[in-house]
Amino acid sequence: MLPRGTRRPPLFRSKSRVARSANLRVASVWVGLAVALLFAVVAAYNGWLMRAVLLDILSLWPGLAVSLVLLAIRSRMTRHRRTFLRQGPGAATPFLVLTWLVVGLGSHLTGWEALPSSAANLAGPPVEGEIAGAVLDLRTDGQVTLDGRAGLLYEVDQMRTGGHIGPARSSEVVAGDEAVVRLTEESEPGWFGSRGWNVSISALPEWSVNIMAGSVDADLTAVRLTSLRVVADGRVRLAATPGDVPVFVAGAVVLEIPSDASVEVTGSVQVGPGWEVTADGKRFDGSGTTRFLVEVDPGSELLVEQWEGIEEPEEPEPDGGVEDQVEGATP
Repeated sequence: MLPRGTRRPPLFRSKSRVARSANLRVASVWVGLAVALLFAVVAAYNGWLMRAVLLDILSLWPGLAVSLVLLAIRSRMTRHRRTFLRQGPGAATPFLVLTWLVVGLGSHLTGWEALPSSAANLAGPPVEGEIAGAVLDLRTDGQVTLDGRAGLLYEVDQMRTGGHIGPARSSEVVAGDEAVVRLTEESEPGWFGSRGWNVSISALPEWSVNIMAGSVDADLTAVRLTSLRVVADGRVRLAATPGDVPVFVAGAVVLEIPSDASVEVTGSVQVGPGWEVTADGKRFDGSGTTRFLVEVDPGSELLVEQWEGIEEPEEPEPDGGVEDQVEGATP
């Protein structure tokens, strides 16, 4: 019996609070796991992500299985656990599954090549200076990003956002120092349906590029073009290439060209100051050696923007140059 007026120590109340706190943490982990599972399924179903994200997550099951086995062994060996992960399999199990889901989603979004979703990616043969000229014929109803940074002749990756566009299917013909690359859609997207493709081509050969797509975002400043045909909406950026480069445009396109390049446009076009109106279009006389001959399809909307190219620095004359030698020469 305790003396009158003495309160009982809150021993049972403290244990109850600890138990409630532990149960709350376990419940929060289960809720987080349920939200992550729901997000993965809804994202794949609504096209926010490729349906192949589910294959990528499931493909990492060996890591989850090993972790659960180790957890079971440790639970057998250790009875008193004080940290969050040691408050029983009720908290640790959903925490491991949640970690597995997060790792799977992150690996999918970063495009890890070991995952099943990367099976639809394409890669062409090495260039190594053997191919001097190449043709790219690209046809899809989806979105396309294009650049000239490929280590091989060409590389194609699926966009990570879901959609109805099937994986790219390639056919290539190499004859001597010439190559022809054709990219078309697979008939059935299946698990690999996406919004489109990320395409990269090598900067070594000269390219003739033909693009027919729903939309395009192309940065070809690293590519030497012999011709360009774009049937799509979007933006295309070009670099200076010595000589005449024929360009055909059909759609709502923004064409970015170096400010020192000459341009002759046949058809309707929106331009900045300094252009001359001709009988069938507009013309700009630049100081460089590049001339783009642009033909605009009737009904299309072309906007030409000029950007400042990076000028190569002039090599300094060595000491005692030609002029000094001429002046100091003996007649």
